[in-house]
Amino acid sequence: MYAPIFCLLLTAPGKFNRDMFTKTLTMAKVKLSDKEQVTEHIAALDHPLKDAIEAIREIILDTDAAISEQIKWNSPAFYYSGEMAPFDPKEYKRDIIVMHLRKKDEVLLVFPNGATILDPTGLLKAAILMAAGW
Repeated sequence: MYAPIFCLLLTAPGKFNRDMFTKTLTMAKVKLSDKEQVTEHIAALDHPLKDAIEAIREIILDTDAAISEQIKWNSPAFYYSGEMAPFDPKEYKRDIIVMHLRKKDEVLLVFPNGATILDPTGLLKAAILMAAGW
């Protein structure tokens, strides 16, 4: 996603080329930061639970300064941005939570490494069983 920036084109009298100016203006874009992309993505959502999505986002980001956000799989995603020992990127060890927002009546929080999370409360297991209709 990109945001347009302001351009000023100065030319000699009679030398203004509207097509060149339009092309220059269209090409002059700045890549948004990950945080700006997530903000823009949520702002553009047509979802009845938009306020809940924003509240969940704030809770996750306020949990630890080393948690960052990005758009992944066309959804807001949160990952650990601190130092880690080297690992295979296909293991998705940095990934914490991805919001699945395709259904209008729910916000599904996907834990890409859920099987490795220590869950002494059984909360995550209970959520899996409920989702499976048990």
